[in-house]
Amino acid sequence: MDPEGPQCHCGNRGCLEAAAALPALVERWGGTREEFLSALAREDSKAMNVVLAAGEPLGIAIANLINLFSPKMIVIASPIPQLIEILLPRVRQVVDARAIPWQRGRVAIVGSDHGQRAGMVGAATLILARLLSQPRTAFLEKSCLQGGIGR
Repeated sequence: MDPEGPQCHCGNRGCLEAAAALPALVERWGGTREEFLSALAREDSKAMNVVLAAGEPLGIAIANLINLFSPKMIVIASPIPQLIEILLPRVRQVVDARAIPWQRGRVAIVGSDHGQRAGMVGAATLILARLLSQPRTAFLEKSCLQGGIGR
């Protein structure tokens, strides 16, 4: 996202994770995770501003994804639902300013209800969608030939 940005744990500089992930927000705020979450719960202005600032690089990244891939939906997940509530308006504002105009209104940007399980639920959904839309996939045919399902 930003070649001059903060150092990421992967070794690069300016990664989205270094700008918008929960550990980066906690570090920028200057306390522990629990203190940061407590500050957010009481709507501490410094904690809120740290989260809102993360909406800028996240919004830029999402606008780029929209411009490149034209998705129908972008789902933002976080183990802390309150972060999504704070981030979404700012992210949408940045996307509106940066996405190709005819793309903007075609994409729903929503928060996940699945918390820490969002990745697992998404992966399972993709697998189920594939199996239900193409029930005779190579996977199933191979299993049948080896004495599996359907024999």
